Amino acid sequence: GKALSRCKIMLLGVAYKGDIDDVRESPALKVWEELENKGAKVVYHDPYCASVKWHGETVDSTPLTQETIQQCDAVLITTWHKHKVDYKMLLDNAPVIFDTKNAIVSVLGQDALDNKKLYRL
Repeated sequence: GKALSRCKIMLLGVAYKGDIDDVRESPALKVWEELENKGAKVVYHDPYCASVKWHGETVDSTPLTQETIQQCDAVLITTWHKHKVDYKMLLDNAPVIFDTKNAIVSVLGQDALDNKKLYRL
């Protein structure tokens, strides 16, 4: 019920694949671009990519805490990092999660599907 142009979206993972620090040709960067083009404020968390160059600027990874998650309107899982991400804490605190990698169910099991704020693509 909220316009995307007034939303703060967290991308979880900007590396091109899980558990590495390489962002070259990462699909997450295309998603980031599209969200910004629609007016959304985008932040990211990636335990393997402490910072990235974005439009000539250095952007730092946002800490993954209860507070930073709750400050976002949605979290979009764009890279499945099997290590260094607390998916249970994410599920407990995010208002909405779009899981493009099936990470939540892979880590937490089928019971996670009962959560009404989890959407899988």
